[in-house]
Amino acid sequence: MSSKKGLALLCAAVLVTTMAAAAGAQEASSKVGYVPGSFPGAGVDVITHRLTIGLYSVTKSGQQGDLLETLVFKGRMLVERGDPYVNKLGFRQVAFLVKNWEAYAWSQKLNSLVVYSLAKVPQKMSTITAQQRESDYPASFHFSVTFNANAFGQQLNTDPYPGEPEGDGFMEVPPSGNRRTSPALSRFEATRIKADHPTLGSIMFVPMACGDEEGSTLVTYSDEQKKSLRLPRAAS
Repeated sequence: MSSKKGLALLCAAVLVTTMAAAAGAQEASSKVGYVPGSFPGAGVDVITHRLTIGLYSVTKSGQQGDLLETLVFKGRMLVERGDPYVNKLGFRQVAFLVKNWEAYAWSQKLNSLVVYSLAKVPQKMSTITAQQRESDYPASFHFSVTFNANAFGQQLNTDPYPGEPEGDGFMEVPPSGNRRTSPALSRFEATRIKADHPTLGSIMFVPMACGDEEGSTLVTYSDEQKKSLRLPRAAS
């Protein structure tokens, strides 16, 4: 066989292989939820975000009244993630614990700083869950944050409030703030923070929106470090 003919056959073989690989990739990408990439290993993330809260009056019957002011809180959260695993429904999942959190905003109506901060109680497990079995992304976030609220010089609660915000369609962990890859959270807990103000009477704080601004990984644990750590893991 001549060298030219051999080279031609080799090129044809490479072309066929390349086309087959491309066809396979196209077939894989056509599957619902197929996205390259996977959840990161165990580590610690810091996430900054903006939380929008509506300040409302409270009616005589105790219901949500008129909107008095829209507050935009600036927050910072520290979370510790465990390694990914497959949950009992067959979806890949990551459990994480909120280790520290504080969010604050100035209220013109109350003439006061309003601060939400992580309560010093055991926190419930939060999760990141793949929305399909074929790949990790897109994924849903479910935060579990038990917190206290302070305003006009006093703590507004006796028992800590359970925060349970959720969102779907995340394409990265930790979320970066890019709305195409880390959308805003869209579902919130039913908790309504009520308080009695000296001049406004009964008021209510209601969650409206929350979007991450920036996220970064402070540390990714090595296999050796994991041996001595009790990492987050949701109950199976």
